[in-house]
Amino acid sequence: MPTLDGSNKPSTCTIVPGAAAVTDIAVPGIPSDASLIMVHHITANLVTNVDVTSEASITDNGIIRLTTTTTTGDFVAVTWQMPA
Repeated sequence: MPTLDGSNKPSTCTIVPGAAAVTDIAVPGIPSDASLIMVHHITANLVTNVDVTSEASITDNGIIRLTTTTTTGDFVAVTWQMPA
């Protein structure tokens, strides 16, 4: 069944604990060759939800990093598309 963008590649999402900027954020199941669709910083009190996709990158299997935003004590919502 095609996805919203018309491809047959599955998408996956999860919410994980944050970390300091430029440090590893563990995202179980994300392969290094996946494509990030959305990354949001969500504060622990759930009041703030900020799109940080532009500064996010997958650095290894199961790992993403943000270049400038510290999310320690908060959460990161990550949605990615699996490779072909």
